Parts: sequence; C-alpha cells; structure tokens
Amino acid sequence: MTSICIICSLKCNDKYDDILYNSNKNVLNKNFLFKNLLKIDNFTLISFYKTLLFCLNESCLIFILKIIKNNLIVVLALGDYLKVKCHACVGGTVVREDIDKLKQGVHMVVGTPGRVYDMIDKRHLGVDRLKLFILDEADEMLSRGFKAQIYEVFKKLVPDIQVALFSATMPQEILELTTRFMRDPKTILVKKDELTLEGIRQFYVAVEKEEWKLDTLCDLYETLTITQSIIYCNTRKKVDILTQEMHNRLFTVSCMHGDMDQKDRDLIMREFRSGSTRVLVTTDLLARGIDVQQVSLVINYDLPASPDTYIHRIGRSGRFGRKGVAINFVTNDDKEKDKLKKIESYYSTQIEEMPLEKMSTKEETFNNENDIEGNTEEIVDTFDALGLNEKLLRGIYSYGFEKPSAIQQRGIKPILNGYDTIGQAQSGTGKTATFVISSLQLINYDYVACQALILAPTRELAQQIQKVSE
Repeated sequence: MTSICIICSLKCNDKYDDILYNSNKNVLNKNFLFKNLLKIDNFTLISFYKTLLFCLNESCLIFILKIIKNNLIVVLALGDYLKVKCHACVGGTVVREDIDKLKQGVHMVVGTPGRVYDMIDKRHLGVDRLKLFILDEADEMLSRGFKAQIYEVFKKLVPDIQVALFSATMPQEILELTTRFMRDPKTILVKKDELTLEGIRQFYVAVEKEEWKLDTLCDLYETLTITQSIIYCNTRKKVDILTQEMHNRLFTVSCMHGDMDQKDRDLIMREFRSGSTRVLVTTDLLARGIDVQQVSLVINYDLPASPDTYIHRIGRSGRFGRKGVAINFVTNDDKEKDKLKKIESYYSTQIEEMPLEKMSTKEETFNNENDIEGNTEEIVDTFDALGLNEKLLRGIYSYGFEKPSAIQQRGIKPILNGYDTIGQAQSGTGKTATFVISSLQLINYDYVACQALILAPTRELAQQIQKVSE
C-alpha cells in the first residue's frame, strides 16, 4: 500500500495508503467523497455500504459532531446525481434507528468510533469488502489520544485496506503515529512558511483597550454584511456577551458555541448557510471543516491562543477560489502584540495594519499558475477534458465549480492515471474537490461491496459532506 494525496496521485485500484496533508482539510473531504462515491460499484445496488465515513469518539462529541455533520452535507450534495445514500452513525442517538437504517442499505456511514465500532462488532455494519479507510482531521484525532480507538476499528477491517489521512496540519509527532496503521505511505509535507493562505489578505486593527473592540466591530458592521462574516472569540462567555451587546445596539448577528443545544446549533448553521443570517459570532467550534461559500471575511475579535488555530480560523474566508480578508483585533497589551508576532513568525508572513478604505471582499479567483508546483504536462484546463463520468460532471457544475483550480489542474489527472501521491496545497485552492473528483471517477461499479471508510472528527462536518454527496 502507498499513499494518495492531493498534488501527486495514486492508483486507487491498487489500494494505496494515503496521507493527506493540506492547509485546508474541508477541500480534502470533498476530494475523498468524489473518489469514494465513484468507487461505489453500482448506483442502483445499495445492499452494501460503499463508503464509511468514520469520526472521532464521543468523549469529544461537540467537536466530533461538527465534522460529522459537515461530512454528511458534502456527501448529500455531491452524490445527488449518483443517488448515494449516507447515514450518520454517532453516539448519543438511538441505536435502534442506526440498525434499521443500516439494514435498509446505505452507501456511506458517518460516525464516531464508539458507535461505528459497535455496529461493526455486532455485524450490523458489514466491512468485509471495505477498500478505503479515511481519517478526517488526522491531527486532531491522533493528537487527542484516540489512536487506540481508531486501531480497534482498524483491526476489524480487511488487511489490505487502503488508508488515507488528511489534515490541515501534520506535526512530526503525528506523522510518526501513522506507521501504526499505514503501509509505506508517500508523504509531501508543507513547509511552515508555505502555510499562510494565498488569496486571503491579512490585517490587524490596533485597538487600544479591550473595551474598545466592540465600537470597532460596530464601525465595521456594514462591511461585515457585504457577503457573510465569521467573528471568533476565545470563550463561550465572550461569544454570548458580544452577541448581546451587538443586539443591544440593534445589529443583527447570530452566535454558536459548544454550550448550546445541538438542535439550536443545527438551526443556526442552516440559517447561516442559507444566507438568512450574515454575521456569525462563534468560538473555535467553527474553526475547522466548515465550508460556507459566501464567507469572505473573518474577524479574530480575540487572537487565537496558538498559531495552528489561526490558520484554521482564517481559512473560513476565501473559500472556493474567492478572495478573502482576515482582520485581527490587537490591543496594546504586550501579550497580544506577542501573539501577533508569533503568528507572523510561525507563517513567515507580515500582517499589516489595515487601512479600512482599502478593504474589499469582492469575489476574485486566484488560480495562479504559480500557486502550486506540478508537472506541467499533466495540467488540464477544464473538467470536461478529464474524461469524467457524465453524472460526476453534472455534480461538479451543480456544486458551483466552473473550472479547475491550480491544484485541480495538476492533481486530478495524475490520480486518475494511477500514480501514488501525497500532496498538499494552500487553503481555498480546491484540494477537497481534487480528491473527491478523483475518488468518484475511480469507483469500481462492477460489484457491490463496502469500498471506503472515511474518518472525521465532528458531526457537523460529516453531515456537510453527506448532504453535498447525496
């Protein structure tokens, strides 16, 4: 087994292990789904599970539920023309409902390790012909102490299963853990100084005192509602306070954090995705894995505690090839200034003070030929030139993709040609679509069997993938 990643490719029908390391995981989710969906044997036969989206475990349920939900959304949307059926199998829900749904026949299952393992162990979920095992948000899952749980599920799978890991970050200590359940994977790591997001302009606003942040935010409100915006606070309490203060000043904003009821969070996300609410105040609950195409502006009301979190936050803007803007509120406190300097140093970038009159979130693609290195002989300018399944092409265009981004121009063809590859690209460049399109195209339809297992750490992300696929 070898690995598959975004820029280089791999030969799926030879079952390669994949480690996906990229600055934007969500894009990878779509990539996986495309490939996995097309790997399904037959659109009309669903007696077996074709893809299993696997998630972290219940002890981190809030984070886990987020990613699972988003995964589900993606699956439902992208698989609309493929008639793919996907089920979320997570802890905290009625077991009987999972059993009944699995008996009806589904192509994909998204779930947390505990519930999924239980379904496999009790033979409600068959995985004897599973070919692809995918872990979403690998850094989160492996760094939070869930290696043992994942391994227990892994032992239930066929020995020659293809494994894929993808993540926004991949520290060395995490890579070392992959030897536990990957076979000679090929890996391409992104240098730290390459992680700053291309196409997203980053600024800071000097706010002398903490109390003045609110006035500054209110001054920016008209800009926030040009498209859609996300405002990050470091604590749930501050999210509630800021939201209430904005409401008191008659500004329309919504909020979401981990203390809220799941049904309320689901409703808020639906409203935000639909555009009925345009400004969302949240914690790092939303920092990973949420794709909302209209988001072009992210404000760090509080600077994140770590540089790693920073790239996840600002990666919410400038999605799908659009231009994005990230604004950081920085007080005169020395600790705040140090945080900003650490972020600049970590990503080898310079975050300039923002001249408000210059800020714009006008949509603009940045498919620059210099964005991504690749074999120029393999560059394809259109999706039609890839020779993709007609239903897959319909799904691609319906999802809003008009032409391949730089990474898609270089990454899809090698994967379809059967090359082993692990690659990475900057956030917002279409990595997920690269891998999903390749996955869907490479599905073997000659037989019906469980062919893929995808691991994701939260419910929302899993549901997002599900809806996009179906």
